[in-house]
Amino acid sequence: MSCWIAPRDVPFGANYGKAILDAIEAAELFVVLLSASANKSIHVTNEIERAASYGKTIIPLRLENVKPSREIEFHIS
Repeated sequence: MSCWIAPRDVPFGANYGKAILDAIEAAELFVVLLSASANKSIHVTNEIERAASYGKTIIPLRLENVKPSREIEFHIS
């Protein structure tokens, strides 16, 4: 099983936002690596929202003992 990770898999010179949306849309599932930093990131929240809107299965994986923010909880509950 392959895993797409930004920025590693964003092609050189590509539009960053478009590349992320394309990857989310093409993904079979979406894994959220939940850490304190991810929990505070508006970008992570936006990516989770997009995955939810595309009907992707979202799998949260807690890397730290952190409670999901309300914004993230909304999409992964």
